[in-house]
Amino acid sequence: MNAIEHVQFPQKFLQEMVRVVKPGGHIILMAPNLTSPLVAMRITLDLLRNRTPYMGITSWREAIALVFVNIWRCLRAELGVNAFQAREIDLATVMVGNDADAVYWTNASEIRRFLKAEDCEICLFQKQGTSVVAKIVAYLLPGFAGKLCIVARKKKI
Repeated sequence: MNAIEHVQFPQKFLQEMVRVVKPGGHIILMAPNLTSPLVAMRITLDLLRNRTPYMGITSWREAIALVFVNIWRCLRAELGVNAFQAREIDLATVMVGNDADAVYWTNASEIRRFLKAEDCEICLFQKQGTSVVAKIVAYLLPGFAGKLCIVARKKKI
């Protein structure tokens, strides 16, 4: 499933996924980890290279501030805070694509913790990246990785 960043109520959505999966079945989540500092750095690079900016962020100030905000978000999630923070967007003015219409600041650590609390075993957490740096971050600081990749198994009754 690669759409959780577009779901208004991610906790209810995750609960429903767990409910409908049979015991022993798997839930596979892949999405951008929008609270990753790497995502904010990507936006900054898009602006620098004059490309369509990821998430529709066109302000240098906002892109650079997002690096620091996302470091804070990841640290809080690593410390056990489940924010499941909504993202405010204006659909009348937002660009199409590049997750500009994402309504939830996805965070890998809080989703992993949520699935564990829903009695799922985490089989794979992160370990994915498109560049060497992204792969290193995914292995050393998985909650900070730019991509969210979780495979969970619903425990058997």
